[in-house]
Amino acid sequence: RGAQATACAAFERAAELSPEPARRGHRLACAAQASLDAARPDAAIALAERASPFVDDPRDALQLDLVRAAFAALFAGDAARAGDLLQDTLEVGRELGTGRPMILKSFVHAFTADFARSRAVTAEVIAQARAAGRLGGEAGSFPLLIIAELGEGRLAAAASSIAEGIDLAEQLGFDNDVTACLALGVRVAARQGR
Repeated sequence: RGAQATACAAFERAAELSPEPARRGHRLACAAQASLDAARPDAAIALAERASPFVDDPRDALQLDLVRAAFAALFAGDAARAGDLLQDTLEVGRELGTGRPMILKSFVHAFTADFARSRAVTAEVIAQARAAGRLGGEAGSFPLLIIAELGEGRLAAAASSIAEGIDLAEQLGFDNDVTACLALGVRVAARQGR
């Protein structure tokens, strides 16, 4: 969490030094996400509110909605508000196309327990990355795919995705993704009664 807190401070300082409002908004949105990642939800919400007047990029607006939704759901216990924000996020995400915006849509589907759509979107992102020869950039998508496969009861597919996700993450040195895949492997084993 120290790295995320450091990133948050750097983005916040960069925002203060940014004369252009749109760049200031982008940097504050990044700071809000980094603050949430550092388990500082109150700071994340404050940064999201500071960023809002400056944000003109729909991707930044999407990121701010996700920060607000995470806060509402995880820290404030307001599931209804989180659901509304996530639905708004899906609407924005429809217009943004592929890559990270697609993964954000997949996250929203998983968060709202629409595992079939989450799996379909995540599998498509991974397939596109594989076809383009840039699968390494999507190593962090495998845990999301596995969660969706588990949610649908596709245990064999989840086990296969775990193996591929671990292999890829180990090659890239992405320890957090290895850990996530291993933890999900425990869930698969438990569901199989092992």
